[in-house]
Amino acid sequence: MSLLPGSAHSSSPSPPFVDFKPLDLTVASSVRYGRREFPARSDYESAYAELGVASELVWDDPARVAATMRHWHTLGQTGCLFARQLARLANSERWATAVIPGTDPDELRKRTTTTVSGAIAAGISDPGCEIVSLVYPDATSVAHLKAIVGSLAQGTAITSSEDRSQDGTTIVALRLDVTGDGCLAWIMAFGPFGPFAAWPATRRGPLLELAIRTKPKPGDLFHKLNQDASAAHLADSSLPFSTDQMERIFERTEKTTRDVLGHAPDFRSAAKATFSFPSTEWDAAAAV
Repeated sequence: MSLLPGSAHSSSPSPPFVDFKPLDLTVASSVRYGRREFPARSDYESAYAELGVASELVWDDPARVAATMRHWHTLGQTGCLFARQLARLANSERWATAVIPGTDPDELRKRTTTTVSGAIAAGISDPGCEIVSLVYPDATSVAHLKAIVGSLAQGTAITSSEDRSQDGTTIVALRLDVTGDGCLAWIMAFGPFGPFAAWPATRRGPLLELAIRTKPKPGDLFHKLNQDASAAHLADSSLPFSTDQMERIFERTEKTTRDVLGHAPDFRSAAKATFSFPSTEWDAAAAV
């Protein structure tokens, strides 16, 4: 498959956002969910290696990081075909990306605190920005994720809550008030975490990404989407399609999500869960 990350636009995004360039890259798809195949992190690394990029440098280029995640979204593994269409259509302003490297927990906390607040403020204030993605290319463990969540909750406007009502599972919900009067963005997490039995297939992205809608719902939101004005979802973004086309996208979203998951959507894959892990695994990561 050819990597075509985003469309051309008239101006580059302001720091801390990344403006990625189109890349001529063919990526294999080594993971299969039902009848569907998608690329894993290792597939992207192999593709870049074939272009001569040293393995230790693959994720050092922020533009490459942003392009990789945008490409992954265009393939539809998330199940949400509204997000898939937006990934194909949106430029680097409408869907902005801030890249935060590093693996050391203290380094991750510091970089998160210094970068995220500015990214959030810029995304909310820019009328052309609908989504801000925070991408951590080197974070591959639950311990990394826990350090990031802690720094977000302590050093930014993002709030974090835990729900342990599901036996043996901790569901983490990250939220951001994007209007100042209680319209909360339901932040979505994607990443290369395991064991896969506990990490929904629709969230198994090649890199850790926290995707945040920065605007409230539009007035002409498609009628079958969640109409609660107090919640801002990634699928709320306007798309240039007719009502009949939106109906088909909605129907295909339900089918694709079920196909990728291999079962009906549940609490782990639901939009209200930023992510979830077995409680023993999440609690063990507290030692970092």
